[in-house]
Amino acid sequence: RRIVLKKAREETLEKTHGSTHVAFMRRSVDAALAALEGFARWRESGGRFVAADNNFRDQWMGETLAWLANERYRGRRIIVWAAASHTLRDPTAIVLDPGAGFSYQGIVSMGQVAHAALGDAVYTIAFTSAEGIAGRVTDGRTTPLYPLNRGSLEDLLTATGRRFLFLNL
Repeated sequence: RRIVLKKAREETLEKTHGSTHVAFMRRSVDAALAALEGFARWRESGGRFVAADNNFRDQWMGETLAWLANERYRGRRIIVWAAASHTLRDPTAIVLDPGAGFSYQGIVSMGQVAHAALGDAVYTIAFTSAEGIAGRVTDGRTTPLYPLNRGSLEDLLTATGRRFLFLNL
C-alpha cells in the first residue's frame, strides 16, 4: 500500500517540512502499513507462520533500509538494530532438521533485500546464545534454550571458555 496525498497537500507538506522529510514520512507510514498487513495475515492464519506474511514486511524493511542509505543518509553510516532473522543475507542457506517444524526455504529477509541493493556496504552482526531463555514479542512467552548440540557453533564457542566472543564469518 502506498499513501496517496492530494497534490496541494503534498506541496504544503513539502513547503513546511522539505521534500526529504516528506519522503521520509511517506516511507515510514508505508512501512508501518506493510508491517500491520503482515501481522494481520499472521493473525488471520491463527498465529501459524506463513513465509509470505513475513516476506511482505521484510521486503518493505529492506527497501526502506536501502532508501535510507541511498537517500536520507547518503554518505553516512547507519546502524540498524533488528532481529537476526530479519538481517540474514541468504536465509535459504540455512537448512534445519526436518523435525524443526520450520524452514527458511522461501523466506525473503530485509538483509537479503538490502544486500541486493547496497552490496558489500552492508555488514551484519548477529548474536547467538548457548544457554538461557528466548522470548517472543508477539505473545510474551519465554522458553528455555535447547541443550547444546555436540559440534554446533555454540558448543565450539563455549569450549573456548570465554563468555563473550566476536567471530567474523
